Amino acid sequence: MKPRALLINPWIYDFAAFDLWAKPLGLLYLSTLLKKTGFQVRLADCLDRLHPDSAAPPAKKRWAAGTGQWARAEVAKPLALADIPRQWSRYGWPEDLFVREVSAGPRPDVILVTSSMTYWYPGVHRAVSLAKEVWPEIPVWLGGTYATLCPEHARRYSGADRVFTGPGEAALLSAAAEMLGVEPLESLAGRVLALEEWPDLDICPRIDFAPLMTSRGCPYSCPYCASDQTFPGFIERTHDSILAEMEDRIGRLGLTDFTFFDDALLINWEKRLAPVLEEVVRRGLRLRFHAPNGMHVGLITRELAELMFRAGFQTLRLGLESLDAARQKELGGKVLPGQFETAVKNLQAAGFDRDRIGGYILYGLPGQPLEEVITTADAVRGLGVRPYLAEFSPLPGTPFWRDALEASTFDLAGEPLYHNNTFFPCRGEEFSWDNVWRIKRAALGG
Repeated sequence: MKPRALLINPWIYDFAAFDLWAKPLGLLYLSTLLKKTGFQVRLADCLDRLHPDSAAPPAKKRWAAGTGQWARAEVAKPLALADIPRQWSRYGWPEDLFVREVSAGPRPDVILVTSSMTYWYPGVHRAVSLAKEVWPEIPVWLGGTYATLCPEHARRYSGADRVFTGPGEAALLSAAAEMLGVEPLESLAGRVLALEEWPDLDICPRIDFAPLMTSRGCPYSCPYCASDQTFPGFIERTHDSILAEMEDRIGRLGLTDFTFFDDALLINWEKRLAPVLEEVVRRGLRLRFHAPNGMHVGLITRELAELMFRAGFQTLRLGLESLDAARQKELGGKVLPGQFETAVKNLQAAGFDRDRIGGYILYGLPGQPLEEVITTADAVRGLGVRPYLAEFSPLPGTPFWRDALEASTFDLAGEPLYHNNTFFPCRGEEFSWDNVWRIKRAALGG
């Protein structure tokens, strides 16, 4: 009998959540690894909106493929977040559907649970608890972002039998092989780490877009970002490898929407992204591309903008952060004066309109003045770009973590719920909920 693995993507517990191409890409890569090692694999994805029993609300408008509203159930608000004047909810499957899916099929030999935002850990803990109720004798292993950034909290409170940190492919493969007495394929873990293997989309019963990574990691060191902890370094795929994966998704799965999961999509775009898009144009493929992660505005030339438009880009999000020069220097100096404006002009000249271009504005930083955010939002709207507010979340191990610990009056180190960006954990003298709404109205143009 082949060994069996059950993979679980937990719920989100938060004040608000919306599905913007959310797929457990780490689990999908692990599924590829496990299958090639000899495992049978099943997936229980609490955030699968397309499940016929997911109870997701009917769409009120036409969302892009891969996006939409999750089912929402109001639950008791944690005491740590009691002063936020909003309702706390669980997003994703009803619990009875989760139990039914986890119970289905043969008995697993190991259960693997992933995690994302540190402050979404309540969904992780609940998934581990229910999985153990269904399969009390089966080991449950936990990995992902929360496990990596808050390992001691995860080991103490999650209920998981083992916690894996960082890029865990090699360690997990070795542990699974040792536990089950199967022969580990050491070279396979390296291939997954290098993106030479593809994520296993066949494990998803329903999927309407293809997640795509053309690179892994990030060469920058933004002081608020934990990318170098989840994957140290930066690696790139060849354009031939990327095209081969795309051809499989188009020909075998019939998918025409592709969403880039890269942290640094435009780095070396002439050698990596451009040949892919040029081939799409040459073949006349009618595809839709989405880039929801902040793109480096200093790299958006007129040539690249025109190529992206001809290839079918529908969603572009620009990593602006702030138009304040001093703030930009503090954040690493990636956006030089005038670069955002130039990037927008290049995109607009290529044919992109306001509905496709958005600019991320970072706010809630320690000591950040209210007017800086409002001024940046007004300027972004004035350029014909939709502002998107990205609230600051303090993450352990980042350079800004030390600043956050000094600025915050909350126990950031002991309670990851305080990392929630909606909580504004680094509240300054200007903080009030009225000012929060004022910033949001400024972003919306109200």
